[in-house]
Amino acid sequence: MAEGRKEVRKKVGALLVVFDLNNDDEALGSLINVSHHGFLLTSKELVEVDRVWQLMIKLPYEINHSDTIKFGAESLWNDTAMPSQFWTGFQIVDIAQDERNKINQLVEESPD
Repeated sequence: MAEGRKEVRKKVGALLVVFDLNNDDEALGSLINVSHHGFLLTSKELVEVDRVWQLMIKLPYEINHSDTIKFGAESLWNDTAMPSQFWTGFQIVDIAQDERNKINQLVEESPD
């Protein structure tokens, strides 16, 4: 798979669960790494690609008086990490400015 990423992703320092807001807030998977405009998700189920998802990240602490980040993201690719574990690359495509500020802070606070 060709590398299409323009930004370096940073590993997140905690388990951050990503929820599908259009499916009764069902957990889609966990964040592995994040950049200002995208992220890598690990999941137990294969995630459909070429689709825009309405997502929410649940934070273990508050950023700007909120412990969630809500946004739209497109699933661009997926791959098998190991049996029963999959990776999916997402690009953030629809996000309000206050939510963007929380993503930016999450990226800045994440270890390299």
